[in-house]
Amino acid sequence: MSDERPSARAARVPPSEAHACVKAVLEAMRVFSDHASTVADCLVAADLGGVDTYGVDRIVSYVARNGRAC
Repeated sequence: MSDERPSARAARVPPSEAHACVKAVLEAMRVFSDHASTVADCLVAADLGGVDTYGVDRIVSYVARNGRAC
């Protein structure tokens, strides 16, 4: 029997909670609420569609780039 813990990717979060979290993070970065909601819609939809590389995980890179010119 393995004593390995499940990876973070094994966690399941309801889409509505993921959306709320992403939106809150973006709003904390001073993104307008309606824009934050649109981005959250897209990231959650990508995850639900199986395109993880363009899903909620992207928020990490968005936060990392916060304040830098793109």
